[in-house]
Amino acid sequence: WAFRGLCFKETANTGIYTLSLHDALPIWVIHVQTRTHCKPVVSALPETIQTERLALRPHHFDDVEDILAYATDEEWSRYMPIPHPYHRNDAEDWIARQTIRDKEVHGAWAIVMEEPVIGGIDLILTPMTNSGVLGYALSLAHWN
Repeated sequence: WAFRGLCFKETANTGIYTLSLHDALPIWVIHVQTRTHCKPVVSALPETIQTERLALRPHHFDDVEDILAYATDEEWSRYMPIPHPYHRNDAEDWIARQTIRDKEVHGAWAIVMEEPVIGGIDLILTPMTNSGVLGYALSLAHWN
């Protein structure tokens, strides 16, 4: 499967899928079990995922300044369902919502490159249909 540069590749019909950014950076492996009594859960994924270039980690309240740095950019936010203009309390509310998500079916990670947060990734699973949605946003400075 592929979605805007994100690719899932199955390893030799094993049910093991590797998620990659732009087909070059493996992020994590998800074991998808399709029997009805087995449900994929986000909580089985690592809380923090570290690669050579990036880290995916939970959002923290001290990420507010980094999020404001890109979320207040009109070019970045024009297709995002966020308030315009975007204020500090909007970033704080957004982080609070990320931290209370049901971690069985909804994962949310900050994308960190070196120190600043440069975006986020959400993974929302629907166990009843064995499906899910993966979304991400990157700061404008990191668009190719």
